[in-house]
Order: sequence, then structure tokens, then C-alpha cells
Amino acid sequence: QQKAASLEQISATVARINETIKEKKNKLAPLIKELRNVRAEFSTLEAEHAEKKALYEQAALGLDAERDKLATEVAAYQEECRREESRFHYLHAMSASTSVLLDRAKREDAGRNRIGDAAQSYRELYQSRIQQQENLSKTLRERQKAVKEGYEAGLGQARMFRDLRSILQCKLRVLRADADPDAAGAGAAGAGD
Repeated sequence: QQKAASLEQISATVARINETIKEKKNKLAPLIKELRNVRAEFSTLEAEHAEKKALYEQAALGLDAERDKLATEVAAYQEECRREESRFHYLHAMSASTSVLLDRAKREDAGRNRIGDAAQSYRELYQSRIQQQENLSKTLRERQKAVKEGYEAGLGQARMFRDLRSILQCKLRVLRADADPDAAGAGAAGAGD
């Protein structure tokens, strides 16, 4: 009798446990189905994210290379500008020195101070040299102007690439925030601090 009572008690307990398991399975079935759908959607979004991330990284690499190339060009133009400016000042000083010599030559008698085989006067000699220096100075001014114009254009282009990079970084943050709303809330809270 005692064994029968124990067996009945065990059978009742097993039946209650089975009933509880059945109820919990029924309650969890829709959640499990929803979880499967969410996992499938997550898998699709993860693949899309990986594809877009690869495209972004490729674009960022290209922009970084272009920015580095432009920075190198700008540095070269700045160095060339410094060299040309130094040369301009040197030639300007030489021109001033030549002007002093020209004034001295003007004061001399052009007829009695002949030099060289061509019987050239100091005046003719210095005028020739002054003309050469003026031509050289004019050429250098034109080159300096061209270098300065190219330098401004290079700076503008470098600025545009810097702005583009900022925009792409902002877009990446927005895409990441859209992909993970919890992280976006934490990021917004952190940005507010």
C-alpha cells in the first residue's frame, strides 16, 4: 500500500511536472518563433553592415592616400615658394646694386671709358646687365605668382578632402547608431557629458 501510495504520488508529481513543461513550451513557442525571425533579420543586417563597412574602408583608404598625396604636394609647393621668394629678394638686392653701379657709370664720361674688344662703354655694359636682371626678375615674379596661385588651389582642395572625411566619419557614426540603438543612446548620453 505504501509503495502504491508512493507510486501514485510520484505519478502525480511527474504529471504536474509534464503539465508545467507543456505550459511553458506553449508560452515559449511564440517567443522562440520570434527569436528565429529576429536572428534571420540580424543575419541579413550583419551581412549588409559588413558590405557597407568594406565599401567605407575602401573609400577611406582612397581618401587618406589622396590626402597624403595632396599634403606632400602642398609641402613641395610651400618649399618652392620659399625658395623663389628668397631668390626674388636676392635678385632685388642685386638689381639695387646694379642700379647704384649704373648711376656711377652715368656720371662717368661714356666716351673716355671704353672697355673690351667691342669698345663698349660702361654705360652700355651696365644697361645690358640691368636689362638681363630686370628680365630675370620679371620671370621670377611670374613664377612666384604661378606658385602662389597653385598653392591656394592646393590648400582649397586639401580643405575639401578634410571636410569630406569629417562628413564620412559622421555618416559612419549615424549608421552605427542606427544599427545598434542601445549604443546610440549610450553615445548620446556620453556626448552630452
